[in-house]
Amino acid sequence: MWANLRSGAARTRSGRRGRSSSIDLCVGDKKVRIPKMEWNKEKREWTVLEAPKRNEETLYPLGDDGKQRIWSLGHETLRSSLNDIR
Repeated sequence: MWANLRSGAARTRSGRRGRSSSIDLCVGDKKVRIPKMEWNKEKREWTVLEAPKRNEETLYPLGDDGKQRIWSLGHETLRSSLNDIR
């Protein structure tokens, strides 16, 4: 199911597409959320500002080869669609 959110297009390895890469998803109690983060312009990556809650696990977009990919949605779209993600 999570594979539907993972981008399958070319150039989808983490770090290659800027702000859509490496967005953490916290999953727990049938809810999905994005932790508080800020964009680090120098490193061109997200800095996570809060740890997952006790009942949550962090979900990363891993490809079938085990390498980190990116989500198919940008951070704004992903954040606004969280209620639709199960």
